[in-house]
Amino acid sequence: MRKARTMSTGQPIKRVVQKHDDGCGMACVAMLAGVSYWVACETIFGSHQSDATSLADVRCALMDFGVQTPEHMTPFWDADYTQLRNHALLALDPRPNGQWHWAVWDAMRRRIVDPLKTPSKQPVVVGFLELSCIEINGPCGDPVAAVKAQARPRQTQAPHGRGQRD
Repeated sequence: MRKARTMSTGQPIKRVVQKHDDGCGMACVAMLAGVSYWVACETIFGSHQSDATSLADVRCALMDFGVQTPEHMTPFWDADYTQLRNHALLALDPRPNGQWHWAVWDAMRRRIVDPLKTPSKQPVVVGFLELSCIEINGPCGDPVAAVKAQARPRQTQAPHGRGQRD
């Protein structure tokens, strides 16, 4: 397991701008784990670049940095993300095809941190994963399992940097 440099709710999120059109998930992992965009890319995709990140891709990468995530997103109608005490991964701006854009809830500053170069002025939040930092032992935190997982074909990715519902 790699160590995250920061992931305390007591620290503000440092914004990371996505370097690819489809890099929102990678930038959010970088923000939440306190690592560079390129380290997040390597953690998610290994030596090859993919088109987009699914919820499973983002969760697995965060777990590789010791950041525990719930298995499923909380839909916006079940809870108000603005009341969260911890940082969170947000699914924003739903599309008719079931895809969305990733951003981060900064619990300290009480605001959305969007990795887009020019963020949406009024994003629509459809769901979130509230995060916490712990030591883990699991399929994504185990280096041997991670290598085996990279050998398996990846699930279909959504185009244009949008995550798919898992």
